[in-house]
Amino acid sequence: MGGVLFKVVCLPRMASGVIAATALLSVGCGAGQSGSLPVNTSNAGGLAAPTRAVLDVIAHAEGTGTSYNFIFSYRKFSSFNDHPRQVVCSGGYCSDSAGRYQFLSTTWDETRRGAGLSNFQPVSQDKGAVFRMQSYRGVRDHNQNLTRAQFERLVFKLNREWASFPGSPYGQPTKSMSDLWGVYQKSLSVGAGGGA
Repeated sequence: MGGVLFKVVCLPRMASGVIAATALLSVGCGAGQSGSLPVNTSNAGGLAAPTRAVLDVIAHAEGTGTSYNFIFSYRKFSSFNDHPRQVVCSGGYCSDSAGRYQFLSTTWDETRRGAGLSNFQPVSQDKGAVFRMQSYRGVRDHNQNLTRAQFERLVFKLNREWASFPGSPYGQPTKSMSDLWGVYQKSLSVGAGGGA
């Protein structure tokens, strides 16, 4: 299944705050910067296979799998209008993280504003995760097939964004690099028609 890519170009916002009538998404770039954001605005399945694989790795590490409606501790929410903003305590941790990528509400608010997202729908969560990778962690190679060494560098760039990644400084349980690499490879295989 091939993904649809569209180019993100850092454009000045119009008075209404809209970027343009085309499917461009602002990523809050600085002067003279641009990037490629593999997102299809019509559906969540429009991501390039390597980017979908990275997102699958994040979801696996965060314990959400394919579900976009989990709140911390595997409780579910029903409305995708906005981040659910429910603090839950479990296992010695309290958090309001939610969604497939377990965004904290404050992180989501910052992401929503920066990426121009209007809701917490699955496609918005996908766009938000890609936005966080690119804008806050400088990850640009997520939309290409990665070698093991490249994948490990990507994971270490993202371990301050997703606390379940190896090397994260936040003190919560983390997944192993081998586990995450296996998920990445499996997701790429499935994305290329290799089956589950």
